[in-house]
Amino acid sequence: MHWVATIHHGLPAELFTALPDPRCDYVAFLGRIAPEKGPEIAIRVARTANLPIRIAAKIPRPETRYFKTKIEPLLDAARVDFIGEVGEKAKRDFLGNAAAPAIPNRLA
Repeated sequence: MHWVATIHHGLPAELFTALPDPRCDYVAFLGRIAPEKGPEIAIRVARTANLPIRIAAKIPRPETRYFKTKIEPLLDAARVDFIGEVGEKAKRDFLGNAAAPAIPNRLA
């Protein structure tokens, strides 16, 4: 992918403190499941990088069909893991233990 611009996430910086954990071997997607957030793109990028991806996301009721048809078929426990919503305290570990965050940065 080619760099176009930096789009700041708007989340508190302390959520992104790298933690000294040797398990930092996954891409972390944190957001909500919706086409405009691009979870399928994050999955494709993680696969290209040969890294597993963990998806911590809410599925809004209107996006249930999108999840069932576009995202659920891509899930497999070894490489693409949907863990659902995580609380504020768990976000730090989820993001801090990741090799890379894949936080949606589209304007939606």
